[in-house]
Amino acid sequence: MLGRHAKLTWYVPSPSDLGESASGPSLGDLLPPWTGAVALQLALVAVVAALWRARRLGRLVTEPLPVIVRAAETTRGRGRLYRRSRVYGHAAAALRAGVATRAAARVGLPRSADAPAVIDALARATRWPVDEVAALLYGPPPTNDAGLVNLARRLDDLDSEVHRS
Repeated sequence: MLGRHAKLTWYVPSPSDLGESASGPSLGDLLPPWTGAVALQLALVAVVAALWRARRLGRLVTEPLPVIVRAAETTRGRGRLYRRSRVYGHAAAALRAGVATRAAARVGLPRSADAPAVIDALARATRWPVDEVAALLYGPPPTNDAGLVNLARRLDDLDSEVHRS
């Protein structure tokens, strides 16, 4: 479209084209005079809306739960989720942590007890070999359903032995 005529003039502006007054009008000169008042009112409305929607500071209020879910139902649901997603290691870690915490509390260990102290105390309480207790509580995760069931049974046996002593 530009090549329709034989001669083409191309204009490249430069700062010297403006002449004597290179500054031009400011933004305040271009806006209407009532712009400042409207901006102040919009800012005031925004602050009021923020205060209205903000969280109130005060004491917490308890509300009754709409549904009561039993712990056994929650445990079964979590187990189904673990089984469906095939995260045997995560399920085994949850089982092992629960047994280790309960059994350590029964033999009088604090929650901050380290793994060797828990293993030694549980081995003494159950008269099981230390290696067996260590493999049971801190061994490799199972790789299938049968391994997880076997681990759960052995952990239940360990928990029962600790409970008896």
